[in-house]
Amino acid sequence: MRLDRLLPPTVKTFFGLGQLPALARLTRTHVIYKENNILFPLAERVIPESDQPRLRERFEHLEHEETGEGIHEKYLALADHLCRTVSLP
Repeated sequence: MRLDRLLPPTVKTFFGLGQLPALARLTRTHVIYKENNILFPLAERVIPESDQPRLRERFEHLEHEETGEGIHEKYLALADHLCRTVSLP
């Protein structure tokens, strides 16, 4: 599978295929770290527990009805492929 056919044009333009390992490291160290250690714990503290089931339902609706069936899985598969390509766990 050719990476240049999988990536959105903005990624290819801003980072280039040679910069994929750096982009992957940045995503893991910066974005994912912030989500797991700042954003999600903060959301759990400020969103009342009684509201969380409804919020989950809305996310499910958005993912399946508005984003489109299979889109989430498509991007997870792309992320897995990119990690294998640049030798990330």
